[in-house]
Order: sequence, then structure tokens, then C-alpha cells
Amino acid sequence: MGVTTTIDTDAPDYLTAGVLTDVEAWVPITTSVCTSGGITSITWSSSTGKNNWSQYLDLVIIGSSNDIGAAANGCVVEFNGSTSGYMGQTLYGDGASATAYADTDLWLLWHQRSATEADRFSCGIGRAYDINSGKWKYWSTVCGDDRDGSGYAFLEHGRYASQDPVTSIKLYSNASSGGFAEHSRFDLFGILPRMVS
Repeated sequence: MGVTTTIDTDAPDYLTAGVLTDVEAWVPITTSVCTSGGITSITWSSSTGKNNWSQYLDLVIIGSSNDIGAAANGCVVEFNGSTSGYMGQTLYGDGASATAYADTDLWLLWHQRSATEADRFSCGIGRAYDINSGKWKYWSTVCGDDRDGSGYAFLEHGRYASQDPVTSIKLYSNASSGGFAEHSRFDLFGILPRMVS
């Protein structure tokens, strides 16, 4: 089992003589691709260069993944190694019915699959807001899942009850008998403050 992770710690090319210029606000930081199935978690941590998260307003995660288990499950997000302090409001539906509920997990995406759907990956986009503020951290995600026409959509807004800056993120499969499938991919982007004159 393995994961290939590429982290960009080069000196930021969006600085000119140490000054932030008006450039593309999204900075690609990290890409993790599962090179085999059964990976149960991936953890990213702030370091140097582009991977120094203290320079960003928000962090965005884009994921495309499936699970090797046969049951529905998903990818959960944790901040700063904490397993508590999360609360989310979730809405999901399959085109025939919709359900809303409160949850104590924050999700990136959901795999609404069966054993015959091993090649159908879900896609999710999650955003952590104001990651360096002294406020509790706000999280939102949207997800879609292909089921040969039946489909599945998922929306969640939530919070992480901590005033500490976000310095690490763990993505993990919540399936006790599974793990991320081979070719699952997760990309982390930092959102810079937009500086204009």
C-alpha cells in the first residue's frame, strides 16, 4: 500500500522583493495520490515556502476518491490532530429523496457505492475559512457521486471549535473495512489575500 505525496516548499514565486503582488489567489500546495488501495488516512502539515499555511486566508481541498469497502462511506476531515470539536449540518439526496441532519464529523466527500461500483469515484470540494484567525474555523463542502444515472449530491456546512490556526489536516476513510481506493487523489490549495492598488 502506498501514497505518493508531492509538497511544494519552494520559495513563493508570488513575492517580488518580499512583497505580495496581485497574482492568482489560488496557490497549489500539495497533491496526494493513492498508488494502491486500502490507504486509511493522509495527513498534511504546514512547513515552509508555499506550504507555510500562515500566509493564507483559506484552504481548499479538492478530492476524487472511492473506497475499497463494499458499503457507503466517505472521507472525513480533521484539523490539528483533534478528534473532537466538530459540528456540521448536512443535506444530501439521490434525486428521489432528500435528508438533512446534524453531524459531529466534517466531510470532504461521500462514497455512496456498492461492491459493483468500484470504478465510480466521488468528487468533493471543501473549504476551510479564516484558518489563521482567532475565531472558530468554518468549513463547507459540496460533493457529487456517480451511480449510473441515479446520482448522489451532498452539501455540508460546519465548524471546528478551535481558535488556534490550522497547521495540519488529516483526511481519513471512515470505513472500518476499507480505505481509499487506488487512484484516489486529494489536492490542497492555499487562498492568498488579494492585494490590489
